[in-house]
Amino acid sequence: MTDTDTDTDTGTDADADTDTNTDIDTDTNADTDTNTDVEADTTAETDSYRVLVPIDQSEARALAQAGYVADLPAASERVEAVLLHVFTPEESEEIPDELGTYKSADRIASVRRAREHLDERDVTVTLLDASGTPAAAIVEAAENQDATAVVVGGRKRSAAEEAVFGSVSQSVIHGTTRPVVVTGDGTA
Repeated sequence: MTDTDTDTDTGTDADADTDTNTDIDTDTNADTDTNTDVEADTTAETDSYRVLVPIDQSEARALAQAGYVADLPAASERVEAVLLHVFTPEESEEIPDELGTYKSADRIASVRRAREHLDERDVTVTLLDASGTPAAAIVEAAENQDATAVVVGGRKRSAAEEAVFGSVSQSVIHGTTRPVVVTGDGTA
């Protein structure tokens, strides 16, 4: 009996149902348009790249790294360069306690130079600070920032120096699943 009552109600409100269906169809079209826009936005986002650029104290290496990023195809439209400076325990000791709160990447000359270079090329730049062991902090930042790639600055070392001191670049390459580009040291 309930089914019959429902059928009867539906038959009586046929005009209202038609209007409602029309409204729903209109809303469906609006939703479809919105979904198309969302898909277009999503596509645009997948075509953009977040590149982690860990920068040490060397301005020459920083400029080599920034130059590499700026030369990526459509860098000004599709690349966000995340400039990271890792404050090592030694650097932290050099900064007086009262200035500790001012410890940030934009106070490092090499970071400022890299940022200036990227700004001149209209590349989006974000600054990031970290503290600790450089390789571990870089790998962690690459994951946390969901970096598309990591661009590290290379340093000329002999095989003996590599064996004794290790290499941040090598540790990053082995420590992350993200693509790593090693630029030159900027002296060539």
